[in-house]
Amino acid sequence: MATNNLTGTDSYLSLNKIAVIYGKRVGNWTRLDSTKALVKIFQASPKYSGMKPYEDCTIRNMSGQFAKGQGLMAHPDIAVEFERWCQKPSPSEPECVYLIRAIGSDMFKIGIAGDPSFRLKGLQVGSPLKLAISRVYFCSNPAGMEIRLHHRFKRYHSHGEWFEVKSATAIALFDRVIKTQLPPT
Repeated sequence: MATNNLTGTDSYLSLNKIAVIYGKRVGNWTRLDSTKALVKIFQASPKYSGMKPYEDCTIRNMSGQFAKGQGLMAHPDIAVEFERWCQKPSPSEPECVYLIRAIGSDMFKIGIAGDPSFRLKGLQVGSPLKLAISRVYFCSNPAGMEIRLHHRFKRYHSHGEWFEVKSATAIALFDRVIKTQLPPT
């Protein structure tokens, strides 16, 4: 079990901190049917009577972004199962970070995907504008790269993972962030 500063209140562990270590997302695990079944078993067990399997300790600011807190704190037995999941390689795990543009606007989405073309099709269903992939970068830690990109684009933030920025600026900034992360040749 990873132990660097992962404990929180009442000896619960931060799943968010564990997730960062492995480049995973907590939400991908909590959505799984197997996780929901694990939580039901936990809640039904007399061993854990009155204990919560996990608790959201995240505080959001007025714009809805995470401001401070530990994120999702879990009972140690739940955290062990989460870390086991984090250690498993998955072919459907995100392998790249992408920059998708809403054509006819200055709107761009920065996200991660295993298959950016498939992701584009999924996004297109709910978009009134035609979408196109502007950039794709395959890397070993796409979640970490996505965080860096979101941070560098924060002045252009519109909503969710969407940013309002001129095309030339978006592409240049994306390329610059990627270039600074590459090892020297």
